[in-house]
Amino acid sequence: MTKAEQTRLMAWRLRVLQEAGAGARNVAQTCRRFGLSRRTFYKWRKRYKDDGAAGLCDRPRTPHRSPQSTPREVVSKILYLRQNYHFGPSKIADYLKRFHSVAIAASSVHRILERHGMNRLPANQKHRPHVTRWIRCEKPQPGHRLPPPASRAWREDPVRTPCRKDARRSVTQVVRPYSSVPSPLGLLVACIR
Repeated sequence: MTKAEQTRLMAWRLRVLQEAGAGARNVAQTCRRFGLSRRTFYKWRKRYKDDGAAGLCDRPRTPHRSPQSTPREVVSKILYLRQNYHFGPSKIADYLKRFHSVAIAASSVHRILERHGMNRLPANQKHRPHVTRWIRCEKPQPGHRLPPPASRAWREDPVRTPCRKDARRSVTQVVRPYSSVPSPLGLLVACIR
């Protein structure tokens, strides 16, 4: 409810109370005229006597305390895991059960994340499948148009990998750091020395 609607409602309730007190009508006739029950009328009249015009506002319907709610420590752990590790609700629930011995449902974790506005990750932090996460240089044959390595510390390993459905199978060139297995060029240089 907006502030203007709340103000209009308070003015209407005040008018009902004033009309019941000022005129010769009794409470039952006033309630019939405005279409409300006597119980509601007496509730507003009591609030008006206790708190003045501010008592005619709608009060929040939430309970004053919730003994079965999730403890604040658990909520802070959930928010920490979401902010720093970008875990989803089920992964957070599993993590809390395994490492903190806190049994909480994934739906409860999701509800807590929604309440704090963290239920959706930004687009740059969403999980992407492995196919689109890495960009690989695919060549029709090993060594085809690859620039020579900058130093002997790097070598080229042809690795056969399955490709996406729309592309044909090909050999992928992956530049890796020099491993314990020397390249053919390294063996040739070692033999000459």
